Amino acid sequence: MWTGPESSRGHGRLTLAVVADLIDEARVEILVASYATIPGDSIRAALSSAVQRGVQTTFLLERADDNPTFHGGAEPFLGLTARRLSGRPRPDLLVLPCMPRC
Repeated sequence: MWTGPESSRGHGRLTLAVVADLIDEARVEILVASYATIPGDSIRAALSSAVQRGVQTTFLLERADDNPTFHGGAEPFLGLTARRLSGRPRPDLLVLPCMPRC
């Protein structure tokens, strides 16, 4: 998976393409957790298809209600039937991002 500029060093796949394929392979459950969610059409289509085939889908997305300094856009998956989690972060809970290894 590759999230940077094009490279002549090898063949990689763009992150959006890999994520869309992973969503397409989901059979039971999908959890989407993001702080800056701007999905492409392929991600929206894959999530819509997953919901239609009965995959339980849950979103944990940052919202202005949860973070007064958040300046993101509108709900990125409007109209998609899914469980939506929210809440203010707890100061005693440490959450580390999971970064893919390249």
